[in-house]
Amino acid sequence: MLKSMKRGTALILMIAILCGIAGTALASGNNPWPTREKSGVGIGLAPVMNNKNGKRQAYYGPNSRQYAKAGAYKAASVTNALALFREGDYALVDLYYPATGKACVYFPVKELTNRNIPEEYLTSYSAKTTSEVEVMEGPGYDYHAADVPYLSNTKRLRLARGTWIDVFFEMDGWVFAEFSCEAGMVRAWLPEYQVESN
Repeated sequence: MLKSMKRGTALILMIAILCGIAGTALASGNNPWPTREKSGVGIGLAPVMNNKNGKRQAYYGPNSRQYAKAGAYKAASVTNALALFREGDYALVDLYYPATGKACVYFPVKELTNRNIPEEYLTSYSAKTTSEVEVMEGPGYDYHAADVPYLSNTKRLRLARGTWIDVFFEMDGWVFAEFSCEAGMVRAWLPEYQVESN
């Protein structure tokens, strides 16, 4: 009888734990923004004319005057580049660069080897950070950390708890969001669990 009660208690406890996990999974999907898969068009950076070591400037958004610069890339060194989508004259490109690692930043479409990239019109959803958060240049800690100019160097970009942001979508547990910071306007990636919708 005692053995049977222990099994019954263990079974009830296991069911309660599984229900809690399922409830958490459902709750995390209650955000208003869409979730998307990483897919796109294979591209390369066009070489700079008359300068094989010339670099192409990347931006933290789809406009060179409105958004902060996101580093410069030597065309021949960029590998595994995938244009996720195009917004006007700029494309969001997921790439690997040996000097800095993985990044997901914007380039002018005219500087890409393939310009047949689907255009998208993103909708923003108001949100805020729930804790201090390090900003990344892609959906994961395996991407390069976003950085901003600081004195004669750069420093990693962090957002304080309660910072207002605009989220566009979620990918692999990360949100792609826009915010204003000391570098200017930036679109970059934050862990979804450190963000809440308003």
